Amino acid sequence: MTESESKAAPAQEPRFLLIDALRAFAALWVVAHHWYYRNLVAEGATPFIEPFHAVFREGWLGVSVFFVLSGFVITHSIRGATITPAYLGRFALRRSLRLDPPYWVAIVATIVLNIVSSSITHERLAPTPGAAEIAAHVLYVQHFFGIKDIVGVFWTLCYEIQFYLLLVIATGLAARFGRLAVFGSLWLFAMACGLGWIPLSSAFSFAQWPLFFLGVLTYWSCIERSLSLPLAAGIALATFLPLISIGDHHTVLRTSVALATALLIAAGALKHFLGTLSLGRVMQFLGKISYSIYLLHMVVGTRAVHLVMRHYGYHLNVRQSMLAIVIGLVVTITGSYLNYRLIEKPAQNLSRRISMDTSRPMWQPVRKFEAKSDMNAA
Repeated sequence: MTESESKAAPAQEPRFLLIDALRAFAALWVVAHHWYYRNLVAEGATPFIEPFHAVFREGWLGVSVFFVLSGFVITHSIRGATITPAYLGRFALRRSLRLDPPYWVAIVATIVLNIVSSSITHERLAPTPGAAEIAAHVLYVQHFFGIKDIVGVFWTLCYEIQFYLLLVIATGLAARFGRLAVFGSLWLFAMACGLGWIPLSSAFSFAQWPLFFLGVLTYWSCIERSLSLPLAAGIALATFLPLISIGDHHTVLRTSVALATALLIAAGALKHFLGTLSLGRVMQFLGKISYSIYLLHMVVGTRAVHLVMRHYGYHLNVRQSMLAIVIGLVVTITGSYLNYRLIEKPAQNLSRRISMDTSRPMWQPVRKFEAKSDMNAA
């Protein structure tokens, strides 16, 4: 929580428990897609019965949920702030301290496990990335240089970083030139990119901006109340209807899931269950470690799934596939919890020491209420 935020918000401000539960859901949905559809079914396993097959197959849509949540949470984290270059620098450093250490663990773990696996099984694996490839990943710019992701999900982190910085910069400019002028121009540019009218490199996140911006709109209209609900709904429809009109199946699904996520958050805010609907302790626990689950499920979980597949000869029946998924979950959750406790949580605590009040020294002691009220915006 920033210094300016602490003046406007109660000292014991509760977490948005529904947001944490939705993080857990999104992470598990992505996991289901990668293990079930990209590995088990792709290698000849018997598909699950409907609707489980369709739900697991479309788990890639969990990314859309994450983007909407990110738009909402980052807007919340910078509420009431005066955006200056110094504030932007501190914001970027705080984000970096939160996100980077667990991400670095995933990179190192992938490289180490590839080397170990190659020496044991003698399978042909992707070549070990060199210093240039690793440096590009550390800076989240690998796509600008045509470098393949070390782990398949890393592309979304590159977009998230761009989203964060773009939103803070746009918010600062809006304070001077007006929200309509700044965000309206950004909205038009993103729409043109999404419709293919501007052939911008896919390394830029603009084509995905509508999903992130939907979370921003939801916060403005349902929490901040600076934007009327009808106007927010009109902007959302004006954003997504042209994209849906393309007729692409994936675009329609992605849009539908994003809108459903925004509607659920809006309902939670308007009906006052955003901070009380936890969906149970298990979902809250998984939501707490969801970032590590997202980072590590392809690093350790997929390897566990493949061990089961190799044991049964790859053409698994439904029961064997379920066993592979359960083992993958056990391995992933264990690794993710360790990553959270040893790396991610200390990194979060360190990031909270950065004062967002630029009139004060950058490093500040953590007050007790900050540790309780600061939202996990990773």
